[in-house]
Amino acid sequence: MAFIRHVPLFAILLIIYNIFIVYFARLDPGGDILGFIPIKFRLPSGRIWGPSISDMLVLSGLFVLYIEIVKATRTADSTIVEHTFSMFVFLVYLIEFLLVDAVGDSAFLILACMSFLDVVAGFTITFSTAKRDFSVGG
Repeated sequence: MAFIRHVPLFAILLIIYNIFIVYFARLDPGGDILGFIPIKFRLPSGRIWGPSISDMLVLSGLFVLYIEIVKATRTADSTIVEHTFSMFVFLVYLIEFLLVDAVGDSAFLILACMSFLDVVAGFTITFSTAKRDFSVGG
């Protein structure tokens, strides 16, 4: 559990995304691995819905963003260091999106934007909490 508290979870999502792009693309060159639909569900309406790998990664990103925002509400000494690591993770997302052809798709851009929101929300919540704590004591 301490691992989740101290590691930016968007880094794990970035690694998973890169594994799909690099490893699985080698298994099926020219194929659209992120468009693959591994599971299908029959909805009560009768329609069959199947999320693609790309959809699952974006949904995972929403879940990770929620966890990261909750983590930002902690007031520990290591919080600023964690936010700094999150900033580096966002920079890797940005650099990869701009320079690596294989990740130049909407799903990766959405994950990069979520990572950016994590950075901004983390610093904003931390500074607001610190300001409130400082004004209460003074």
